[in-house]
Amino acid sequence: TTNKKARRGLSNVMGSLLLIILTAVAALLLGHYAFGVMNTAQHNPSIAIADASAINPGNNGPTGAPVYVQFTVYDNGNTPIVLQQIDIAGITVNNIGLILLPGQTISFNATITYSTNTYYLTVTSGVGNKYTASASSIQSSTGNLNVGSTIVVQALGYVQGDMVAGQWVYAQAPVTIQD
Repeated sequence: TTNKKARRGLSNVMGSLLLIILTAVAALLLGHYAFGVMNTAQHNPSIAIADASAINPGNNGPTGAPVYVQFTVYDNGNTPIVLQQIDIAGITVNNIGLILLPGQTISFNATITYSTNTYYLTVTSGVGNKYTASASSIQSSTGNLNVGSTIVVQALGYVQGDMVAGQWVYAQAPVTIQD
């Protein structure tokens, strides 16, 4: 004769509860994985240039220099961006290295001068960093920096922590030089 208590397994209620708990845990783990993957796919790196202006205070000689440029770069995406490069009228400043958080802006003041067949660009950020570059020519709609010429302000950056993978962002704004 066998003992009835020894053969008896889990009750139906206990088995059902155990199955419900296992199903809930599996659903939570699967949901966490699925939504985690979707969140990483929703990064939207983006920058823009706003409030760009260029002033030439009456110097309309052969080069048109000096010209004073003001502009703002802002992170209008949802991921931090490292601003790497600024180009104004074809003169490029590299290795900026300023970090823009989502929604953050950085203002810049720049001056383009000319001396001995060379254009010089000095860019100062709103946080006090100063950058310089030079070039033998500039890019404008007229080939000089006189009032009425159009130049382009450009900014290039990359997703913070992702310089190698190549998630680069770019913005540009054409600016007509005023007096």
